[in-house]
Amino acid sequence: MGELIRSRDWRHSELGLPGQWPAALKSAISSVLNSGTAMHISWGDNLLQFYNDAYTPVLTGGKHPAALGRSVRESFPEIWDFIWPLFDRVLNQGEAIAMENAALMMYRDGVLKESFFSFSYSPLKSLSGEVCGVASVCWETTEEVIIKRRERGLRLLTEQLAAATTLEEVRLAVRCHVEGNRGDLPFLLWYERDEALKTLRLVKSCGISPDAPLVRELGAQAGDSRLGQALDSSVPVAHLLPLPEPATDWLLDPPPAMEVDCIAVEPLCYVNYLTPDAYLVFGVGPKGPLEGACKNFHESICHGIERAVRRISAVELERRESVRQFDAVTEVVPSMVWMTDAHGACTFVSKRWLDFTGRTDSDSLDLGWMGGIHPDDQAAGREASEVVVALEQYDIGAGARRGNCRRGPGRAAAHHQHVAVAVHGDVTRRFAQRAEVRPVSARTIALEDLG
Repeated sequence: MGELIRSRDWRHSELGLPGQWPAALKSAISSVLNSGTAMHISWGDNLLQFYNDAYTPVLTGGKHPAALGRSVRESFPEIWDFIWPLFDRVLNQGEAIAMENAALMMYRDGVLKESFFSFSYSPLKSLSGEVCGVASVCWETTEEVIIKRRERGLRLLTEQLAAATTLEEVRLAVRCHVEGNRGDLPFLLWYERDEALKTLRLVKSCGISPDAPLVRELGAQAGDSRLGQALDSSVPVAHLLPLPEPATDWLLDPPPAMEVDCIAVEPLCYVNYLTPDAYLVFGVGPKGPLEGACKNFHESICHGIERAVRRISAVELERRESVRQFDAVTEVVPSMVWMTDAHGACTFVSKRWLDFTGRTDSDSLDLGWMGGIHPDDQAAGREASEVVVALEQYDIGAGARRGNCRRGPGRAAAHHQHVAVAVHGDVTRRFAQRAEVRPVSARTIALEDLG
C-alpha cells in the first residue's frame, strides 16, 4: 500500500500533493502502513480513506484500490446508515467506540452478503488537539460467528430429534430448525420415497412456496433439465446445482437482502446406503468464505435425521411386535381384557370383550367403556378406575353386561401406575349352577332336621 500511495497522482485530489498533507495525517498513515493488523483511516469532513494491506480483504468487489483517498460513504453506501452515527460520535464528541461481531450486510464480490466484524474507532487529533479524523482497527469474524451459530442450531436440532417419537415430530423439528436459522438455511424441501409409485413426493417445504417453479420442476423428476433429474429414486446422489433463475421471489418471509442462486441436494438413507429413502433440497446463497463448511452443515442435518428415523423405526417395529403379541394373548385367554390410562380413559379392549358386550371399538374406548358395565355396577367400575392407580390390585365387584344381563366380576391391576388392566370372566354358568344347588341344599337341610 505504501507504493500505491506514493505512485498515486494526488494533484487533483481534495488533499493535494502529499507534501502539503498535515503532519498528523502523515504520522497516522505511517503507523497504519507499519501495522500487521487491518487498519483504516477516515480523514477530514469527507472521511477520505487510507488503509494498509491487511485491510484490503474488506474491500472486495472492485472497491480496492478505488477506495484509496475516496470518501467512506462512496465506498460503503450499503452500511453508511450503520457506521455514520458511530463516526459522528467520534468526530463531534471525541468518543472512542468498540463493537464485537457487528452484523453488516456488505457488498462482497458484487453481492450483498452477511458479514460480521469486530472493530474499534478512535479519534485522530491534529497537533493543536482538534479531532480531524477517525482511526479504525478491525477483525472480520464472519466465519467464526456463522460456524458457532450453526453449531448452536445443530445442538438444538439434535436435542429435538432425540425427543421425537414419530416421523412427523422429526419433520416438525427440522421445520423449526429452518425457521430459526434462515440466514444459513434460506429454504428446505423434503422429498420422501413413495414405494407404491417408486418415486419421490414432497412431504415438507420450509421457507419457500410449494408453488414455486423450482418445486414443480423438482417434483416432476423427469425432463431434460438437471433439476428435473436431480432426485434420483434409484441411486443416492448429492448435487450442487445452479438455478436457471434465482428463487428469491418465492421465499417466504426471507431475511433482508437474501439471495438464492443454487440448491444443494442431499440423499437420506434410512435402511442402507444403496437406495435413497428421501432427499433434502437446501437453498444456497452466493458463494462465500464458508462454501465447504456449508456442505458439512447440510450433511450434519441429514445424518441427524437419518439417526432419528432409524431409531423411531426400530421403536415402532418393536411396538408393533409387542402389540401383535399382546393381541395374540388376549385372543386366546378365556377372559375379557380392557385397559385404561391413569385418568380412567379406556385405551384398549380385547376382541372377546367386544364380542361379549356387542359393542364396537369406538363405543368402548375413552370413557365409553363404562357402557360395557352393567348399570347396577357402574359405580363400582368408576371406583376401581380411580383407586387402581394407587393400588397394585383391586377386585371389581362389577359385571360386564350382555344386553341387560350381568356377567362376571372383574379384577384390575395397576401397571407402572400409568395403566389399569382389567380382566372379566364369564361366570354365567357358575351362577346358574349355584342357583340349582341352593334348592337342593335347602331340601337336604330340611330332611336332616326331620331326621
